[in-house]
Amino acid sequence: MNTLLNLEEKNLSKGELESVLRKINIEDLIDTDGKYYKENGYAHRLFDAFETLLEIPYLYRTPIVRFKGDASVGNTPGKWKQWADSLKGG
Repeated sequence: MNTLLNLEEKNLSKGELESVLRKINIEDLIDTDGKYYKENGYAHRLFDAFETLLEIPYLYRTPIVRFKGDASVGNTPGKWKQWADSLKGG
């Protein structure tokens, strides 16, 4: 089943975030180049990344893509191709 979640409309649930974190470091999920991160001074503040991501979806680096037991963040066409090829048996 394929699901698209628009993070501007609905944030990841705690369980969804925990699932992604089994494959991706939490630091890699934070968009340190993003407008919200920069304008709100996150580079210069201490914050609980897990709790903050649950509250503020604008901090995610996107897209976050899950496939079976794996996940990717950002533009990773090589990984997506591997996943697609695995479905074809290639």
